[in-house]
Amino acid sequence: MKRISEELAIAVGADRKPAGGWSLDQVKELYGRAFTEFRESTVGQELLRRGDEDIFDRVIEICLERYETTSPLQTPFYETLEQIGNDLLVSLPKPQAPKAAPKPKTIAAPVVSAPKEIPASLLQFSHLVNEAITNFGVTSLKPHAGYVTVKLLNDRHYDYPHQEFENLYQAALSASLIR
Repeated sequence: MKRISEELAIAVGADRKPAGGWSLDQVKELYGRAFTEFRESTVGQELLRRGDEDIFDRVIEICLERYETTSPLQTPFYETLEQIGNDLLVSLPKPQAPKAAPKPKTIAAPVVSAPKEIPASLLQFSHLVNEAITNFGVTSLKPHAGYVTVKLLNDRHYDYPHQEFENLYQAALSASLIR
């Protein structure tokens, strides 16, 4: 017999009222401790794994139905909870074993080539274009009469033939130099 059942047998008389100097609050605390121990037991944890929190309400209902007039002196309370839990486990479906996770497919890493040397003229061009966009906006880079003028502060500007500008701009974009 579990220690908690022994304490309840001492604390509750045959008439199901506190006995032996135990108060009603102390008896309620003993019942609460017994139920907490049951919830944490293997049977309680298995009930929780197969059902949900409501399963413990069902344990209490069955306990009251079966042993309403019986005192803990005649039927040990904790062992009664375990028996009810085992009875419920028989009626609950066993959880399915989790399926093994499929093995991840191996994906080849992309081949990365060594970084290419960026020509200084492309770096200078991208710097000028970034400065022009920052100061005057992207609309300042429109072609006029076959040339694109990159305007800078202090009235500085650089004129590029339209096709050369496009080639340099695309190269700077592909090298991620344009913001």
